[in-house]
Amino acid sequence: MSTHFEIKGDLVYKITKEVNANSDGSEAIREQKSAPVKVEDWMDTLWKQVVGTKVTIPALPTGCGRIAGLMEKGDKTVVAVELSPCVKNLRGKFNSNDGEERYYKISFPFIIILIRFHKEEFEKMVYIYYRNQPLLLGEDMLFHSNLPNVDENDQICWGGSSISSDCPLWKRVAQIWKRFWESSFNMDLYSDNFEPSSELEGHPKNFEEWEKMTKKSPEFIFKINWRETGKTLDQKLEEVLNA
Repeated sequence: MSTHFEIKGDLVYKITKEVNANSDGSEAIREQKSAPVKVEDWMDTLWKQVVGTKVTIPALPTGCGRIAGLMEKGDKTVVAVELSPCVKNLRGKFNSNDGEERYYKISFPFIIILIRFHKEEFEKMVYIYYRNQPLLLGEDMLFHSNLPNVDENDQICWGGSSISSDCPLWKRVAQIWKRFWESSFNMDLYSDNFEPSSELEGHPKNFEEWEKMTKKSPEFIFKINWRETGKTLDQKLEEVLNA
């Protein structure tokens, strides 16, 4: 017997499939679909089940990634979210000779962000990392990103952007992801991550080159090595929790 969940709009269905053998040796497949449950109620139940543990739960229904880890201590909670490889339109101004913002269509490997909450309130502590493979275990290593507006400790410069607290914690995580992609990037902290990464073999030297390399072959992003943090997912979760 196998079970999976199907999300349609704002409703979730539990699908149970059972395979039995007929007398003639063929397979008889019986599939049952549960009554629909609201996505928000389903996600709230999942969160209650994983608080205080380090487990993976299904993808967020907003398409903002999957919960790859969670650690809690006292009133603090740190959530790790993983986004699958993608091509994104990143808005920014990186050319000092051109004062205009523009969108850069660029490819990304697996992205992992760590978000800290205090009593479920967003503390504007968000850390970002890369990987060329998906996270499978807490012992998997994390790598530095090559994004500007991220300091040498991998913390995103969040600025004054606020997140609604009048919604479940999982929904706030989705809001933070969405706000991150909608933000405008610039040359701030450019030397902390982008410049050292650009010196590595095969890495783009600027955003224009990154866009050209993506257009030619988005998969190039998996053929380059990222700078090591020397820390695993579990170690970073604990580090951010105690920061």
